[in-house]
Amino acid sequence: MRAWLFVPGHDTRKLRKALALEGVRVVVDWEDGVPAEAKGLARTNTEETLNAFPGTQVYLRLNSLGTPMGQEDLEWLAAHRHLPLAGLVLAKAEEPALLWQVGEAFPWALIPLVETARGLVRSVQLAEAHPRVERLALGYLDLLANLRAHWASQGGMLAWVRAQLVVASRAAGKKGPVDGVYPWLDDPQGLEADAREARSMGFSGKFVAHPAHIPVVERAFAPGEEEEEFLRRVEEALEEARRQGQGAVRLPDGRFADPAVLAWAKGLVEEGE
Repeated sequence: MRAWLFVPGHDTRKLRKALALEGVRVVVDWEDGVPAEAKGLARTNTEETLNAFPGTQVYLRLNSLGTPMGQEDLEWLAAHRHLPLAGLVLAKAEEPALLWQVGEAFPWALIPLVETARGLVRSVQLAEAHPRVERLALGYLDLLANLRAHWASQGGMLAWVRAQLVVASRAAGKKGPVDGVYPWLDDPQGLEADAREARSMGFSGKFVAHPAHIPVVERAFAPGEEEEEFLRRVEEALEEARRQGQGAVRLPDGRFADPAVLAWAKGLVEEGE
C-alpha cells in the first residue's frame, strides 16, 4: 500500500466510504480538511465510525502540536486510547521535544509532517525524536507557501526539498518518506508523473485527496519489470562471480555489478513492494 488517502473526519459519508476501501492507508484529517467549528464533531465522528470498520489501517492527522487545537486533540486522544489506530500524522511538525512527549504518551506510530522551513531544517532531529517515529512525510503545498516558492512537479525548489527529506530519513534509519498531495484532481497523467518522480528520489508512498488517485499512485510506486529483471540478472551474475572467487562482474550489457549495485537493485524493488 503506497497511497495514503486523506478524508475529513467530520464528514461521515466520506469517512465510511474511505474506510470501506481495500489496499489503502486512510488518514482521517482533523486539521486543514475540517472547519474550526467542526473539530469536536470530527473527533466524535471518528470514534463512532472506526468502531464499524475494524482492521483498516487508519492514521489520524492532528492539528499542529503546541497550538490550542492540537492540545485539544491530544487531550481527547488521552481519553480514547482504545481507538484502533495505526499511527498519528503530526501536522506542521517543528519541535522534536513535542514529538518525544507524544511518543511517550501514546502507543501509536508517529509520522511528522514537514510543512515549514523550520521543520525542514530540523528534519533529521524530527525523524530521531522518538523510537515511535516511523517515517517522515512531506506537505509540499504548505511548505512551498511558507518558502514563497513556485510549484513545479519536477525540478525547482520541490526537487531540492524532496532530496532533503529523503536524506534526512535515511540518515535517521527510517523508511522512505511519504510525498505530498498532487494539487490537480483531474490530471491522472500529471499525478502519475509526479508520483514516479517522488519514487525515483526515494519516497515510499504518496498522500492523495481523492479515491480515484489511489490506483494511479499504486501503479507509479510498483516495481517495474525492468527493475525486477535487473535485480535477477545482478543476483545471478554475482553468484557466478563468487563461485569463481570474484567480488564484481561485468554484465552482458556492459554494466558493472558488485555488492553495492546488488543492494541498490534490491532497494529499488523492495521500496515498490
